[in-house]
Amino acid sequence: QQLLRGNNEFLQLLMRDAAGGDPGAIRKQLDRATALIRQTRFEQPIVKVALLRQIGGRYAEIGDVDAAARLLRQALASISGTALAAPGSAVPVNLACSLARYLEDMDELDAAATELDRADRLLAAGASVSVPSRVECAVVRSFLETALGRFDRGIALARDALGRLEAAGIRAGEQHRVVTSALSRALLLAGRNAEALAIARPLLQESVAGQGRESMAVVRRSGIVTAATRQGGQPLAALALSQADEASAAQLLGAGRSDAAVDLEHGRVLLALGRDAEAAGVLRRSAAAARASGNRELVLPAELAATEASLRAGAVDAAAQLFADAAPDRAVAVRSGRPAGIDALRLEGLLALRRGAPAAAAQALDAAQAALAAAGADTHPLAFDVALARGDAALAAAAAWRATPEPARAEAERALTAARRSALQPDRSSDVGRALLLRARSLAALGRNDAARSDARAARVQLEATLG
Repeated sequence: QQLLRGNNEFLQLLMRDAAGGDPGAIRKQLDRATALIRQTRFEQPIVKVALLRQIGGRYAEIGDVDAAARLLRQALASISGTALAAPGSAVPVNLACSLARYLEDMDELDAAATELDRADRLLAAGASVSVPSRVECAVVRSFLETALGRFDRGIALARDALGRLEAAGIRAGEQHRVVTSALSRALLLAGRNAEALAIARPLLQESVAGQGRESMAVVRRSGIVTAATRQGGQPLAALALSQADEASAAQLLGAGRSDAAVDLEHGRVLLALGRDAEAAGVLRRSAAAARASGNRELVLPAELAATEASLRAGAVDAAAQLFADAAPDRAVAVRSGRPAGIDALRLEGLLALRRGAPAAAAQALDAAQAALAAAGADTHPLAFDVALARGDAALAAAAAWRATPEPARAEAERALTAARRSALQPDRSSDVGRALLLRARSLAALGRNDAARSDARAARVQLEATLG
């Protein structure tokens, strides 16, 4: 444990020194360290394993998941046939859980589950693993559950991991911050934005006080604050945060390098603010960066967001091409019921709607609603977006076929409930404003003009406060 802590502290100092005024120096230092490990003969294999694992973690922090996974596989190969791989050793457990984390980022969820199951079998067989290492494995399992859309399970695992760490007396330091951040991330992805922000904001302040912003780990924690602010219905406030995240990532990674996660959130903020053409460019850059670095977990969300930005900007053909290019990943996500699959069905409906095919739009959006119902229905973080799209489709159908607009009003109520649930402040939320606007449109279509005017005025107050 002293050896691992020493290596970790040394590498953190190395990275902090590297970031001082030289954009991209972190990657240069990591590449140099990797080359040195390859050239060095270690008397103690544990030293090589510890360094490979720690450097892999730093590569993952800067978004290069492919490099991180390669180093973990090198570490696994280096212990083969040594005492480090013997029954009871903690090393194979630690490596399996770390590798699972990178496989989850690479969207290889089955392979990640296999590694975690292997770690569980080794633990059951009596591997002597410290509480912090067991907690790390639990955090990775939390990430996996969340990626599969099982949000309550992911939150419970992260909360339990933090409790076990604190029960072991670890209530401060970087590992405590890592696990606390994992809990805030699980809450964020579940759409529980106020809870996520209540944890993430003080954690970010503590991290900046201890490390400054010269660390991608701190940028990641800042990204949770940014995303919770946007998802909580305040994209104008989120814009300054996402711009700061972009600046920090550029300083750390250097010219010509882009961070997929930071770009994805910045693009989503721009999209929420109606800066659609600008958002489309940032989101396409995010997808390209995610693909290049092996972070395939972010590829489909970035491609779908870029599709929506292009569609809103009026570039329907470009949006359709982006959507078609994502077809293989979309199919996998839809079959598995993952959040990106539900969002893909929603976008399929919006594309059909823009092309004047309300029947096809309704079919795709009905499929999205069915997938939502299977995944948790009204409490799902995509409940608002699906309800809003279904309301637009219902209004289009009413206009095309002279059908009743009542289904649009019902979807507006559903969207309003979801928006209020996810809002940081229900009286100051762009999503609440959008839901009120949909209800105003549906009430107007029903001939209830006084009620429609009242909702439109209330929507305007919400939207001006949060969009400018």
